Amino acid sequence: MRKDIPQEHFNALIAKASEVVFEKLAASNPHAVYEVHKVLTDITGQDPVGRPKAKRDYREAAAQFDVVRRSGAPVDPVVCEYAKNGQFEETVAALSALSSAPIKLVESVMNDARPDSDFALILAKAAGLSWPTVKQICILRRKVFRFSPQAIENARHSFDRLQTTTAQRLVRFYNERHAALADFQQLQQHIRAQESPARAS
Repeated sequence: MRKDIPQEHFNALIAKASEVVFEKLAASNPHAVYEVHKVLTDITGQDPVGRPKAKRDYREAAAQFDVVRRSGAPVDPVVCEYAKNGQFEETVAALSALSSAPIKLVESVMNDARPDSDFALILAKAAGLSWPTVKQICILRRKVFRFSPQAIENARHSFDRLQTTTAQRLVRFYNERHAALADFQQLQQHIRAQESPARAS
C-alpha cells in the first residue's frame, strides 16, 4: 500500500512472495503443480520458479548460425535441434536472424512467463519455421510447469491461422517503433547535454 516503494523493489517483493506461495502449494498438492504455476504467473506476470539469470552472450551462437545459413543447408532442422537440446542462446540467435527481430526482443519473448503469450509464434512464423520446430521452441520457452497438452494444441491452432506476411509485418512494425524510440532517447540525451553547460554558465 505504500506509494514510496520503487517499482523495481515492488516487483522483487511480488516475485519472492509468489515463489514462496508456489513452493508451499506445490508441496501440499504435487498433482496440481501446473495449475498453481499458471495461476500465480497470470496474477504476477512473473515466473515463480524462475531465478535471475546472468546476462547472456549471443555473439558466438549468432556466428555459428551464420555459418549454417551461408552453407546453404536447410535451417529448419538445425533450429529444431537447438530447441530440442535446450540450446537457448543458439535458438534465440537463430530466431533473431531468421525473423529480422533484435536479439533483445527474442530473448525477452523466450523468457516471457505468461503462458498465453503468442509473440514467440509470431517470430517463428515470420522466420518461416515449420510447426514441429515451433513446438520445440514453445517447449523450450515454457519449460517445466508452464506447459500442458491443451497449451500445445492452442499454440498449434494459433500458428496455423497466422499468416507469414502478417507476422513479418508485425515484426517490421516493432523494429520501426523500437528504432524510433532509440532515436528519441538519443535526442533527449543530446538536448540534456546541451542544456547542462547553459545552466552552468
